[in-house]
Amino acid sequence: AASRDGHATQGACVVTASEENELKSALGGSWPGVRPRPLALRDASFAFWDKVDPASFAVRVMNAGHESTGTHILLNWTCSAGLPSVHATQSCHLTTPQYNAHAALMDFYRNQLLETPLGEMRPVSTSAPLELRTLLRDVLTSGIAAVHGAPYAYLVDEIVTAIPAVHVLHSKLHPMTWAKWYGTYMDGRDVVCRDEIVEQQHLSSHWDLVACLGSAAAMKLPFDRAFARAGSLAVSPRSHTQLAARFASHTAYVGSAIRRRTQYAQVCLFSPSELANGGPIGEVEIHHGDSPSMSGQALHTARLLQAIARTRVPAVGNYSEARSPRLRNWWRQAVSEVRKVCEPLGRLPPDLRFPSAVSPEGRGCAILPMHMVNVVANLSLPTSQRPIDFTFIGGLNVDAATRAARAWLIPFISRHFTERSFLQFTDRASRASWTPLGEFDHTLQREAFIPKELPPGDPRRFTMDLSFYEVLGRSAFCLCPAGDKAYSMRFYEALMAKAIPIVLSHTDMVRSLREVRLDYKYYTAADAPNFVYRKDWVDHNYATFLRYHTLFNVLQRARRIVRKRSRRPPARRQPGQVR
Repeated sequence: AASRDGHATQGACVVTASEENELKSALGGSWPGVRPRPLALRDASFAFWDKVDPASFAVRVMNAGHESTGTHILLNWTCSAGLPSVHATQSCHLTTPQYNAHAALMDFYRNQLLETPLGEMRPVSTSAPLELRTLLRDVLTSGIAAVHGAPYAYLVDEIVTAIPAVHVLHSKLHPMTWAKWYGTYMDGRDVVCRDEIVEQQHLSSHWDLVACLGSAAAMKLPFDRAFARAGSLAVSPRSHTQLAARFASHTAYVGSAIRRRTQYAQVCLFSPSELANGGPIGEVEIHHGDSPSMSGQALHTARLLQAIARTRVPAVGNYSEARSPRLRNWWRQAVSEVRKVCEPLGRLPPDLRFPSAVSPEGRGCAILPMHMVNVVANLSLPTSQRPIDFTFIGGLNVDAATRAARAWLIPFISRHFTERSFLQFTDRASRASWTPLGEFDHTLQREAFIPKELPPGDPRRFTMDLSFYEVLGRSAFCLCPAGDKAYSMRFYEALMAKAIPIVLSHTDMVRSLREVRLDYKYYTAADAPNFVYRKDWVDHNYATFLRYHTLFNVLQRARRIVRKRSRRPPARRQPGQVR
């Protein structure tokens, strides 16, 4: 809630507890809720978008709002900022190839979904999800800089997976206001996934378009059993509530999942009757109407989008530009573990394939050796018995880049560290003139070093600091600020030790495009003080770490191959065969 120019805005788009109960009862078992949920990242999305050159994406802004939430207003702003922009019914600054790419996607959306009769009994095509992703790829790589409303709003998972650095603007209305307006004044042709598919397939929302198409195709369902018209769900007060429940759940999903992964701003719109008392919510404020007003908060919106137009999409860090001796050493150790398992065979078997997401250069996912994982597991306490709440062990004033990236640490530590916390700055510059910040500060009480401050031949550069991992394995949360590059090794180590990372923003973990797309569970400093040590997050992070940051699966396959070939009987000698 906020107040500007004397206009109170509390409750304009917020779903209260009583309203949530009303919405929940309207949908029953298929209600996904308005609680925060993670982004629905899927292997099929990764497999598709990993093949696209990230440098080819031009989209900087997407509006994740539904029809009738003011998407045209935001379109006007991106157009006024000079961005090539598309909407279901309008566009601006487009070249012919860009228009054709957008038109092809809209034709698919109309022909396959909007114009299909509800009584259509043909099964949903198994090729529909791939065709939709392909058309979306053509739009995202055409040079179009801003996409608005349907169907792009229903492809938000795909767009954020493809372009982690995209700016997401989310135009909103209060769910009940939107449902009544939509059912009364709009034709309601938009389709929603039916409740049974959302419930059975655990979709992120009723507008999870690609997942609904894929689920319907896999289940061989006809169109009318997979989708319903949104307008048909808003013909009575009770159906208004049911449509509002679906809308509230989708809005909450976008707001919670997208906010943790990219740059996000909500745009809360007021119904016409509330315009007289309109005001800002979130970072952006615009008014409900046919065209934006160049006064008050609307001017702020224009300036925001003009700033976006002048800003390049942040480049993803690349290992080839930020070579790390420690990453190379970890990789060599991990490969050596695989070679050791395969020693009985005399060589690495040709059918033992390393995952495409990793490479010796580290352009995919950073790889840690399994012996490190096992050592840390033995040093760590169970997740239910962790005595340390927050921990940070590392450098503060190593160099100018590190000092700038970690400037937020001292204010955060001063506000949130307690007697249960653990702090130790380990760089020489900090320790030389340090004044302890409290009982939790062990900077001057323990020996410490920074690997990069050691001579090149010092063996400690690549040995495990067991005291560091022992503290980390007893901690619930670990501060993982960026260092001299836009990521920190500590993020991987926190995942390995089952501590939940805390970063300044999502850009503090941008080491490679592949890693940005992984669905890590973490907090940002802005989430304070709402830090909860969640076992489901810890288990998810640890499974993600083992899958993408170790060669655990490769080792398992290598062991199976060795066992299988060691049990194979010697080949029988054929008549006339020379031994």
